Amino acid sequence: PAYVTEDMLWNLQNNAGFASGGNDMWAVGEYVDGGAALDQWTYDIQDRAGTFDFKLRFALSNMVGSLGAYDLGSIVNEQQNSRHRTSPFVNNHDTYRPQLDQFGNYNGWNTGSELSPHIEPLDPRSSVCHAITMAMDGSPLVFFEDLFLIGYDSSRYTHDPTDPTELKLNEDVANLIWCHQNLRFKEGAYLVRWQAQDALVIERENRALVAVNDHFTQWQNLTGVQTAFPDGTQL
Repeated sequence: PAYVTEDMLWNLQNNAGFASGGNDMWAVGEYVDGGAALDQWTYDIQDRAGTFDFKLRFALSNMVGSLGAYDLGSIVNEQQNSRHRTSPFVNNHDTYRPQLDQFGNYNGWNTGSELSPHIEPLDPRSSVCHAITMAMDGSPLVFFEDLFLIGYDSSRYTHDPTDPTELKLNEDVANLIWCHQNLRFKEGAYLVRWQAQDALVIERENRALVAVNDHFTQWQNLTGVQTAFPDGTQL
């Protein structure tokens, strides 16, 4: 029950001696439901933890599956209302159920056991999804197999985890993580600057502009996008 979780978290935050985390302690509940139910759970535990944002994840999956026909500009409306406490994510262990060959490479998918359809790391729209989750408010979760491509190069059972050269990186995701950390996205206000069928622009105020397009063949050329950056700023 929510009151048990709230009581446990309060004690972890305030009554754990030297290990007390304070009110800013990060916690997340694995609660699967629609956006309203997830927001209610966060409210019921007095905002002491957030949730994995399954409402947004369902929308991301629909965007990928729509093959360019999704209204990309509307996806910002799919995040939970309690977005500062959420964890936006692209894949997790409930949505990612591959079948593996003897080398640990993908050779099919157990789609019947996936809570929501997986988003394959090498799908071009996977990068769009990761850019969106990094740009939004919340604490983004990056799934291991989205960052490390161990399902494609027979390294799953043989790599040395202490040797970064043996773990092939998804460079798009690694670059987004670098940007999120080094440009300090979360220190800038979350501002939606452009919404269209195949184009979305999010600004982290004075930190970054994140522009995404979910169409395979149609380029987007956006002019007149208003931002908080002074005129002449080189990004």
